[in-house]
Amino acid sequence: MVRVEHRVLVVEDDPSLRDVVVEALSEDGHVVRAAPDGATALRIAGDWPPHLVVVDLMLPGLSGEQFCTALRELQGLADVLIVVVSAARRATEVSERLGATVMLRKPFDLIELAEQVDELLR
Repeated sequence: MVRVEHRVLVVEDDPSLRDVVVEALSEDGHVVRAAPDGATALRIAGDWPPHLVVVDLMLPGLSGEQFCTALRELQGLADVLIVVVSAARRATEVSERLGATVMLRKPFDLIELAEQVDELLR
């Protein structure tokens, strides 16, 4: 049986949290790239279209919300799966408006995030 490698883009400005999420998802067999901000993530997504994005809403420069809106406009990425991880007060409202598949409040359980990503990419 051929195993499909799923590409996951993690967009998080906190370097320690970003590293932990990347490590956990990589250990689960996903091909993971990371970005510290929305602008960098958009460049990565344009060159390396992800199957799923894990994104914080509160990012420096281009916010997570702006990133998701721009991401959906890239060719072939209108339906990319989005998992929002945020402590923002209006995170649920923004997640719904963006069409996010899952919304987890910070601080979130890393195992729950990994399980959600695995389930979505199945």
